[in-house]
Amino acid sequence: MKILAIDTSTNVLGVAVLDESGKSVEFNDDRGLRHTSHLIPTVKKALKRARLKLRDLDAFCVSRGPGSFTGLRIGIATVKALGLAAKKKVVAVPSLDVLAQNIPYTKDTICVIGDAKKEKLYACFYKYSDHRPTRFSPYLLISYEELFKRLRKIKNDILLVGDGIKVIRSMVPSGGFALRGPGSIEFTDEKYWYPRALNTAKIGLEMFKNGQTVKDLDSLVPLYLHPRDVQCRKK
Repeated sequence: MKILAIDTSTNVLGVAVLDESGKSVEFNDDRGLRHTSHLIPTVKKALKRARLKLRDLDAFCVSRGPGSFTGLRIGIATVKALGLAAKKKVVAVPSLDVLAQNIPYTKDTICVIGDAKKEKLYACFYKYSDHRPTRFSPYLLISYEELFKRLRKIKNDILLVGDGIKVIRSMVPSGGFALRGPGSIEFTDEKYWYPRALNTAKIGLEMFKNGQTVKDLDSLVPLYLHPRDVQCRKK
């Protein structure tokens, strides 16, 4: 079983090919959101490196957000086209789940935070269970103040991961700060802040095996979380 994964949720353009045996090919490059011109060439490069054709794949996987609005639309439109052309199944993976996978096993709570602009953050909380980060909160769009309130309610140590750290760090210059309790909060290194396409592929392959595929490609849209970006404005 083989899957091709695309992640365009951030500045980093990610493409990976993965099979059940664990054999993989992966490219992750900071393209500064210039994904339109680089995505298809990177897909071709990954398939060539893996010595595969589109027809050899069992499914396509895409990171569906939240994240960069433009990037998500490019990735999803591309996967829709590939799925229709090759007549293959498509899997849509939440972007914050992909970021949580960056963290090796830990007993700490993992808090993924992405910069949502407009003084907001995307956020989600995870704990390791069955050898993988397991989500225990909704996917959130919250203010900085609301994030700190939620962090202070967690008793054990917390690891922050994601490019939202750039925003939070300006408020907490020390790189970490004590909670009002037994736990502490620590920033992860910047190398963990951006999604890896291989993690997208690993989650997507597991979802595909469990039958969690997109039933209707026309219904596949990015997960934005910003209400006014997904609702029609009344005239």
